[in-house]
Amino acid sequence: MTSERRQQRQFTSAVPGMSVSDMRRCLAEVRALLQQQDAGNPFDMQFKLSNGQEVWQFVHQVATGLHDKRTHNRRRAALRVDVATHRDDAA
Repeated sequence: MTSERRQQRQFTSAVPGMSVSDMRRCLAEVRALLQQQDAGNPFDMQFKLSNGQEVWQFVHQVATGLHDKRTHNRRRAALRVDVATHRDDAA
């Protein structure tokens, strides 16, 4: 990837309707909770984050959002290759 393209690339949130900064803030909260856990204080997936979601809801949205973004990007890359080579692999 060239440096020009890297500079033009915009970061988008993996969670629909949530900004990148909000997503990072919630991820930091989850990391802090994980560091605080021990035998007497187990990790609670139902803990409410600052955005009002429970940990399990937020983590599930991040995981499915990342999967959707990767799948979408792979499809776009495959279409660019097909157009460039004039091949139709769908047929």
